Amino acid sequence: MKFHFIKIMTLVSLMSLLFSCSEETSNPNQKVSFSFDVTDSSSRDSLTPTKVIVSIEQDGDEIKNLTSLELYNSNGSYISEELELPGGDFSVTEFLVTDDSNSIIYLTPKVGSDFENFVTTPLPHLFNVESEESTIVVLDVIDAQLASLEEFGYSSFTFNIVDYFKVGLQLYLSFDGGVVADSSTNNHVFTSYGDVQFSTDKDGVENNAISFDGVDEYISMSNSLVKDYEKFTCSVWLKPDNFDVEYVGFFNQSPDYYVSEEENRDQVIGFFTRSKYHPTYGGFGWTINFQDYSWLDTRFVYDDEPNKWVHYVSTFDGEVWVNYINGFEVSRHEVESNKLLGNSYPLEIGRTRAFPSTGLLTKYYKGSMDEYRVYDRALSEYEVYQLYKK
Repeated sequence: MKFHFIKIMTLVSLMSLLFSCSEETSNPNQKVSFSFDVTDSSSRDSLTPTKVIVSIEQDGDEIKNLTSLELYNSNGSYISEELELPGGDFSVTEFLVTDDSNSIIYLTPKVGSDFENFVTTPLPHLFNVESEESTIVVLDVIDAQLASLEEFGYSSFTFNIVDYFKVGLQLYLSFDGGVVADSSTNNHVFTSYGDVQFSTDKDGVENNAISFDGVDEYISMSNSLVKDYEKFTCSVWLKPDNFDVEYVGFFNQSPDYYVSEEENRDQVIGFFTRSKYHPTYGGFGWTINFQDYSWLDTRFVYDDEPNKWVHYVSTFDGEVWVNYINGFEVSRHEVESNKLLGNSYPLEIGRTRAFPSTGLLTKYYKGSMDEYRVYDRALSEYEVYQLYKK
């Protein structure tokens, strides 16, 4: 798994010598600014860094304690307000990057913490300030969402860690406690059809996953979810009873009548189906008709037995459709840019409508589902893996 590091550079500029008419004096303090470029290309660019929080020691004495410095954006690079330090040896003991809600986005882990090996040099990080030289101190930071502050080596204090998995979240069904309730800020309402039951989730907790009988059970919104999406992610845990099926789905926004190929189809269907390449196991896929009526049919074989929990994620960043199984990429398909995804049909989970040449095909899912998420952004590979491990 690749972990994307962000280099934090401390730029020390020299103070000019001050002259008087009678004698020459110098200012012992040097100006220090903190600057970093966000080189990670993941979806975290939707969160804007606004401050750095830094603690600095010299000879065991605390010189700066959780000092907050404003950040200024210059063509994608962030430069902090200046900090003055005298010449000498110092160590950075705490370093955090926050957003405008004072929540931590990135930080540098400490020596002895569970994450010290995630960076080249964990804290404390030594650096030197000299009056005649410009010093650059380079630190690695990692995503703060990976763990609690204590696990990074920090004591608890009044900062929150940003939950990236809430950014762009349009639907979240945990099914905890045997309830179908959207935990996103949208509070979408679902109606259950048939005698929908609840089952044990992947962690062995009873009544924390939804179960469908494959006959007539499904849940549905009264309106569409995906509509005019430029980007998209669907993440779900699935435990199918059988892979010897045809177009059995976990995501359906399609009409309830047959639409021929000659007509302008307008559908978004996520499913699994038997595979001619692997008839024992089958495979996953999506059939997508974008709003300009171009289409994408993406398939891949899933080589495992049924009745096992599998984490399945699909992402679309506007140019590439990527599929993941259990945290790892299994297929990708390039798409022409400027495509819009979605339609006005209600979202159905557990029932699928497909359009083979023989006519309208309606299928029902048999098995369990859990942790159902939809985003209006493409999760990064890193985030997909973290969802799998979450």
